[in-house]
Amino acid sequence: QNARVYVVEAEKTAVMMAATDKDGAGRVWLACGGSQMLKGAIDLSCLKGRDVVLVPDNMQYWNWLRTAEANGWQCLDISVLPMADELPAGYDIWDVREAQLKKGGGR
Repeated sequence: QNARVYVVEAEKTAVMMAATDKDGAGRVWLACGGSQMLKGAIDLSCLKGRDVVLVPDNMQYWNWLRTAEANGWQCLDISVLPMADELPAGYDIWDVREAQLKKGGGR
């Protein structure tokens, strides 16, 4: 399978993103269990060669970037959360999606 893999912090975020990902036939949503859990608690080497995108909560981008670099995860990309500068600390991609759904924005 060549589905793009998105790694988020919270299990709830992964489940809700998968459930509302209407055009997500090419996406797999995984959770690492929290912002600090990315550091050593999980091993993403099994995803080497896959198209992997890390999607940290707001305000965690630089921490996740440093972790990815320290672990040599060259196969990975790190996505900046949409509207990151406008969001309160701790918001994640599910918060963005939920706001879009409430406004009738679908996807």
